[in-house]
Amino acid sequence: MRGYLIEIAYDPEDVGALNANDFIGTRDGQAFAEWYEDRDEQEYSRVFQDKFSKYGAIFGEEKGIHYVSFTEEAKKAVFADRYEQFMKKVGGMTLEKFASEQIDEYERLIEDVYDDAVYLTNEKYAVPMDKFIRMAEPGERYYIGNILLMR
Repeated sequence: MRGYLIEIAYDPEDVGALNANDFIGTRDGQAFAEWYEDRDEQEYSRVFQDKFSKYGAIFGEEKGIHYVSFTEEAKKAVFADRYEQFMKKVGGMTLEKFASEQIDEYERLIEDVYDDAVYLTNEKYAVPMDKFIRMAEPGERYYIGNILLMR
């Protein structure tokens, strides 16, 4: 299993359209995984909440739709451990390593493209979870829609 693809929108009325059969045929669908499986929104909402509430992300519900909101502090907290790891590793980097294909571990610390991903309904494209968190405006509510399991 690669992870989950979470449908996110700016308005609770805009979620619910993402499904595995339609997404697999898109450019993003082909880029993120080999195949997709529709999942129960409640299943991943709990996992998503467990994963990010410990960093201070705010979760709630409006019109029966779950949402997440990140404070600036929460965004920093999500990346704090990886930042420390990155700073330690980069100090020992050599030019040979930098000029080779041995930089994957550094890239994953910056942006893990093999982790969960987010489909931005309003923009109609998907991004890695790390990119979504960096893009998230502090205090903005992001509504959680359908969930796909990526394999």
